[in-house]
Amino acid sequence: MQQTLSLSVSERHLIEKRLEAKRLKEQRLCFQQKAQQNAPKYATNATLRARHQTGRDKRLIIRHLGERLARVALAHESQKPTKVTIQRNSKVVEPQIPVVEPETDKEFIDEERERFGPAHRPPRTKKTNVWAQICMKEKEAEELEEKKEKEKRKLAAVELYEELSKQEMEKRMQKRADRKDMEKYAVETGNQYNAWKEAEKERERVEQIKLQKEAKLRQEELQDAMSQQKKRIERQRKFEMLAVERAKRQLDEEKALRETKKEKERDQVRRIREENIKSIQTRREQKIRDQEEDIQLQQQAAALLDKRERERQEELASIRAKQTQRTRLALLHVKTPEERAKEDEEKSRRIQARLEQQEVEQSQAREKKRKEALQYQMRGIQQQKEERRQQFQEERMREEEYAKECKKQYDEWKIKQYREFVAKREKEIGYKEIVKQQMQQDKVRMQREETDGMSRVEVALNTKLLNDLGLMNKV
Repeated sequence: MQQTLSLSVSERHLIEKRLEAKRLKEQRLCFQQKAQQNAPKYATNATLRARHQTGRDKRLIIRHLGERLARVALAHESQKPTKVTIQRNSKVVEPQIPVVEPETDKEFIDEERERFGPAHRPPRTKKTNVWAQICMKEKEAEELEEKKEKEKRKLAAVELYEELSKQEMEKRMQKRADRKDMEKYAVETGNQYNAWKEAEKERERVEQIKLQKEAKLRQEELQDAMSQQKKRIERQRKFEMLAVERAKRQLDEEKALRETKKEKERDQVRRIREENIKSIQTRREQKIRDQEEDIQLQQQAAALLDKRERERQEELASIRAKQTQRTRLALLHVKTPEERAKEDEEKSRRIQARLEQQEVEQSQAREKKRKEALQYQMRGIQQQKEERRQQFQEERMREEEYAKECKKQYDEWKIKQYREFVAKREKEIGYKEIVKQQMQQDKVRMQREETDGMSRVEVALNTKLLNDLGLMNKV
């Protein structure tokens, strides 16, 4: 991943304003330095222009006076006038002096004699300043070269400004593209996370529906088992009532005892029923509180109850078969009423003791069965809680690993962005250093130049050239 400097909009505007102010200040200082460097040149050029202008005016006066004096001199000469020219290297070229007839110019000659006298010599010609002409030409060539250099520097500055503007634009476009990539990556990450959350929610919803269906099925199975148990209890009660009635018919003396037993049995059945109802209510409440944890436990508890009930029914059936067999055997042997009464009394005591023993054993078995069911249920609840805790820890660990992976990728991207930013900044600093070096070289070169626009090397070369031409002494 790449890393970039995070700046707000106001901070970016402030940085741009500071950079623009710094650039304008540097440009203003550069213009001031150039103006200070060019001020002596402008003064020298103005002085030279004034000097050249003064010389030109003087040359015009000398030319006019020369023409008039030539006309006066030619009036006293009989020979044909010749063509008069000035020395070489002079910019002023005199025209040919026309022939003046004595008859036509007599008045003019008289006027000249009155002003200058009979003897007048022509004006002396002034030697031209070769050094001034060379300097003027070199000055013009240097001004032309300087103008070309200025144009070149101006074009180079424009190209550099365009290049810097292009780089700035590319930088902004790259930043914008990087920002878009970062936003796109953030959106994709968020979409992936949302999709994962939606999938988890859908999976949980499917599991919840599945658990609800299983719970409903187990509830129906439990209700069926309870209805069957109630039927078995009712059938058993009927069988016991028939047995009691049969014993009542046989044993009139034990009627009260049997009635008491019957009431006890009814109380016991009522108590068992109440206990069953309370147990069922408790299970229902437990199932409402935690339906997911009670599904398997209810199934196992129902299976255990069915097994114990079958065992009890089998035991009762065996007891009833033995009692029937004993009754049949007793009917085969006819005894006296006293013996029968004594046997019946003994038999009733044994039956009573056996029934009491059976009731005690059954109560102990029920209590033991209830405790085992509760222990089994508690173990199932603890096991389900442990499984849920492990599942929660595994999901939490997966989420932490996913978050760490995302953070690692984001850190790598930030580091890459920062490295690219540092490389671009170093490249820009290198460009700025090159421009500063060029400007410093131009400044040093301008400082080395003299006030007349020529460097010391150029002055030495021009002096040597004039000495070789033999014009230095004349100048």
